[in-house]
Amino acid sequence: MPYVTSQVIRAASTLEHESAYLIWVHGRLVALLVEAESGWFLQLGLGPFEAEGLIFASLGEAENWVRSCMPPSWLISP
Repeated sequence: MPYVTSQVIRAASTLEHESAYLIWVHGRLVALLVEAESGWFLQLGLGPFEAEGLIFASLGEAENWVRSCMPPSWLISP
């Protein structure tokens, strides 16, 4: 199973800062999620995780989405 981890951060915004998460796969940064009214908004997806307008109800849902987008070559740890 791919090694997916998240890291809590504070992201700069027009409101000074907001809660956010970095999502990592095998030590590679793949996404930035920021807190939204209805969950977590994908602010930035990198590489095979590029997408627009995605909102996840939970961090777990976002991590499951990352696993579902994983290229087959990433399923083995580098």
